[in-house]
Amino acid sequence: MKLRYLLLLTSILLTPFNQVAHSQMLDGVYAIVNDDIITRQEFESAKRAVVSQLNSRKTPLPAAKILDRQILERLIIERLQLQVAQRRGIRVSDEQLNQAITSIATRNKITLSQLQKRLAEQGRDYTEFRRGIRRKLIIQNLLNLAIRNRLRITAEEIDDFLAKERQQGDLNLEYDLSHISISIAQDASADEIQKARNKAETALKALQNGEKFGRVSAQFSDASNALEGGRLGWLPAGQLPLLFTKALRRMKTGDISYLIRAANGFHILKLNAQRGARHQLVNQTHLRHILMLPDKLLPVKEMLARLRQIRQRILNGEKFSDLAVAYSQDNRSRLKGGDLGWLSPGEMAPEVEAVMKNLKDGQISQPIRTSYGAQIVQVLARRRTDASKKQNENKAREQILLRKYDARYNEWIQTLRSNAFVKVLHSDTQEAVRE
Repeated sequence: MKLRYLLLLTSILLTPFNQVAHSQMLDGVYAIVNDDIITRQEFESAKRAVVSQLNSRKTPLPAAKILDRQILERLIIERLQLQVAQRRGIRVSDEQLNQAITSIATRNKITLSQLQKRLAEQGRDYTEFRRGIRRKLIIQNLLNLAIRNRLRITAEEIDDFLAKERQQGDLNLEYDLSHISISIAQDASADEIQKARNKAETALKALQNGEKFGRVSAQFSDASNALEGGRLGWLPAGQLPLLFTKALRRMKTGDISYLIRAANGFHILKLNAQRGARHQLVNQTHLRHILMLPDKLLPVKEMLARLRQIRQRILNGEKFSDLAVAYSQDNRSRLKGGDLGWLSPGEMAPEVEAVMKNLKDGQISQPIRTSYGAQIVQVLARRRTDASKKQNENKAREQILLRKYDARYNEWIQTLRSNAFVKVLHSDTQEAVRE
């Protein structure tokens, strides 16, 4: 690792410029991350975006050094993930990027031109905004391949989960939460654990003395949403660790929890609101699909061409189920002929649901691009039903998945970070960021 740093630094110094240029170039390098660099310009751009978001939410800014530390650590983690994605050949096309940005504008009930205007008012560059969204999509695709698609949930796990939730009376509860996390590495020493405890107790005392949660989160929390005030939003009780739900049962709206000790660190919760989960009649679709995932050996263009060929073969008389078994890369449905069963709204990607609603029963779609690949779908039937039982099962599946995902993600990030070579060159953040 030291050799890698020396080689990279030497390559910078040997660039044929005068001594002043050398100094200017080094000033422009904020940190070295493996064989890559984070520039001062990238850091300042990320800082402007974060400050703009915090100001728009009227969240008090933490101390300058703490803010810089949080932003730089976020950039380091992002860069490490992008490096893995590059090695795996994961890319996001301009078409996918445009779809994602259009979705952002739609969710905010504004046009694309209004989105650009709003960004300009916040002092943010639209080109850099597009680059940021592309990076997020690439990382999302990486995490789907590296973690999410490898997680498996059994029927027994769902049954056990629902039984425990009924016993505890939490099945139909949802909480609006904010969260502070003080993380501890798996191999942390006793001194490191005590240091984390002291930090967590300081944060808790500040909250008990009336300090705003968002400010304390930005100052102390190690969570990825620390600079967003630690806001988690509405979450079903079953999605939360049992240690959290145990604490929440004692809390009223507005309360701050006691210090929660978990395997991965210390946690503090704020209960913003609480409600019973809502049940209603839903329109369900019986669907089957053939899914393909892009990789180095199967570029997007060729993947779409293959799906069009498969679709034509079905239209020519071959069985959808046979071709799903032969070609689909969805291991959960492939051996069932691509059958996904009855699906409620929100269970498929938005791009797929937009196409589904316009298909007639029995009709097969053209290839649909999503953030994780492409697929063709066929609507088998539709119905309107009281989906309470199915909703609970789906909710249980989602919550088990999230618990497993969070645990696997935290382990993955810790491993990625501990195995990386990181050298911070900027003096103000050298002490604040772990190397």
